[in-house]
Amino acid sequence: MCGIVGAFDLKGNRLFPRELLQRMSAVLSHRGPDAEGVLSEPGYAASVKRLILRDPATGAQPMSDGEASICLNGELFSFSRDRLRLSRAGIAFHTASDTEVFLKGLQHEGLEFLANADAQFALAYRRKRDLTLARDSCGIAPLFYAEVDGWILFASEAKAILQSGFIRPALNHLAIDHMLTQLALAPGESCFLGIHALKPGHYFRVSNGKITSGAFGPPTHTNRQSEPSGDPARQIDRLDELLLDSVTRRLEADAPVGLYLSGGVDSSLIAAMSARVAKSQLTAYSVRLTTNGPDQDESSFAIATAARLGLNHQVLPVTPADLIENFPRAVLAAEMPVLDHANVCLLLLARLVHSDAKKAILTGEGADEAFGGYPWHLLSRGMLRRFADWIAYNVSSDLTRHTTRPFLGLNQYLLFAGLASVRNLFYSTRFREEILDSSDNSYQFQAKPAGRYSRLQRSLAFDHDWLLAGHLLADKGDRVSMLSSVEARYPFLDRDLKQMASGLLDNMKLRSCANKWILRKVAERYLPRKAAWRRKHLFRAEPVIHSAARPPWVNQLLSTESLRQTGLFDPELVQKQMLLRENPRRLPGNPFRDVGLSGVVSSQLLYHLFCGGGLCDMPEMKGFSTGILTNRQLEP
Repeated sequence: MCGIVGAFDLKGNRLFPRELLQRMSAVLSHRGPDAEGVLSEPGYAASVKRLILRDPATGAQPMSDGEASICLNGELFSFSRDRLRLSRAGIAFHTASDTEVFLKGLQHEGLEFLANADAQFALAYRRKRDLTLARDSCGIAPLFYAEVDGWILFASEAKAILQSGFIRPALNHLAIDHMLTQLALAPGESCFLGIHALKPGHYFRVSNGKITSGAFGPPTHTNRQSEPSGDPARQIDRLDELLLDSVTRRLEADAPVGLYLSGGVDSSLIAAMSARVAKSQLTAYSVRLTTNGPDQDESSFAIATAARLGLNHQVLPVTPADLIENFPRAVLAAEMPVLDHANVCLLLLARLVHSDAKKAILTGEGADEAFGGYPWHLLSRGMLRRFADWIAYNVSSDLTRHTTRPFLGLNQYLLFAGLASVRNLFYSTRFREEILDSSDNSYQFQAKPAGRYSRLQRSLAFDHDWLLAGHLLADKGDRVSMLSSVEARYPFLDRDLKQMASGLLDNMKLRSCANKWILRKVAERYLPRKAAWRRKHLFRAEPVIHSAARPPWVNQLLSTESLRQTGLFDPELVQKQMLLRENPRRLPGNPFRDVGLSGVVSSQLLYHLFCGGGLCDMPEMKGFSTGILTNRQLEP
């Protein structure tokens, strides 16, 4: 993947200042340290920081062909298929780059090319006086845009748009609330006012001065369930075939590729398939949290799996001090509140991968969303759970009912009803009233008709559209890996595999007390049965950023003065919860308190890093107090 940035003139043919383009591009150097390309013409300017994983000799960007040009961040995994199809239609190619296939595909097939491609991408395609921005259907590759002063500015990260100086940095309060109480940002949302994220699977087009946007293809995760075939073995064979093909294509690169290995069935299966098809020994990377007990630490499983598969294996020990030291960098990378310290672990793991001279990594993300891997799906069946949902809804506050109503009828409802309590634990009166008064329709996109789709299907669609795209692929995916110039690849997000999974009957995913049933049956072919059926562990790091070991700058962020400056959180409520957090004799209280405290700290930190500073003094992040980012400060 790469870092792209550009400006398109809505008013005519103004020249975008070259020094401004360079300043915006500089803050994305971590995304593409291998090469840089610039295109500057009347009415349009673009720059690409390139991370070279394919065709280092002739794949330079921006790439032009006559009156058309493209800036691409991403990979085309259906490269061979799509290039052959276009070649048979008489289209000539001059490079071995997938960027050229994207360019020629858009020239000759338009958005239909994107709808049929198996790829992870964010791109800017310019043809004459038209500009098209587009993003892959899962939301793997990020792309932000803003309309200001007659320009459309776009970039792989919001910080590059902020660096332009056209937009005064200000937090989007509704987005902060979404992250703290629904774990993810809504499609199309960023944490900064005036900056939008392009929705997954959507395009944004300027043509003859008119702006249009929409989906470029049908969603692949909401197919109606197939009729029972009477032969589950055939479906197991098909899943095996699709996943093995997906892994094989994602190992292809002109640079070294590694593996993330947690010890769970998803990453272990990817590792086993990779070891079977790779032409040389692969390296797997795992995290060991030094404070986790045996029941929470999966690194021993990862070590055993790596040894069995003959992988080179590196295990990274992470201490509480490591988590605290690197927490600000995780917020900087994510550009959103960080609720889970596992983000920091993944940031440190990507740094290890980079230091080991690998440029891409395969990961098992996406399996839980496709096959029902989360615990709330196993606990969702029966009238008792639905009665519990009804009770939780009716005893909730008006604000909780107002914002969680769209989730009623989904397996995630109790989770979000609980998270909504964070508002009463921490929010200022003004912030709560702002949320209650907002006409928030962010959730409407996920509504699937109950008559056509089962409860499980609707809930899995929500996992995919909301939690995967707005959380796992954002603050835990691209952002933390690309901070160290490492591209994450996701075999379970293969286009054909997702289509197949979405059409499976519910009992192919959940059976008795087992989740991901069909995936585990495939895993039995590659792993010991005990490993294939090992129960899921949610990877979780103890939230130490607000523990007794917290550094002084956290206390500064949570001071009355700093909290009143942002206006989001009530100082008395925050101090009350901190005292309860520190009381060693406290009875078990609200289980969402620690998550909420992480959200308070990281929201305050987000303001400090991007919106003018002044909330705390962090020596290691000292240039950020002005809210202006520099390339030096973004180095891994």
